[in-house]
Amino acid sequence: MVSGGYPEKFEKEKSVTGLNNIFDSMVFHAGTKQDGPAILTDGGRVLCVTSLGKNQFRSLEKTYDNVAKISFDKAYYRKDIGFDLEEVE
Repeated sequence: MVSGGYPEKFEKEKSVTGLNNIFDSMVFHAGTKQDGPAILTDGGRVLCVTSLGKNQFRSLEKTYDNVAKISFDKAYYRKDIGFDLEEVE
């Protein structure tokens, strides 16, 4: 997940919500900072959400389901990542 405008000009200090609603995924913080109990954006590349599943398509489904629970002003994420992969057994 990136800040709107990334990789060009983007704003910081946007409140990130929904992180407590994430299950079955790992959230890696890249461009965040903590201000008391609040998590704020602090860079262009803000978060990476990664999931494990029975197969790569189930992993993608979990990831995109959880990404939809996270929000911050002008958040953006690509909706095509991973779908070009071939099934690996």
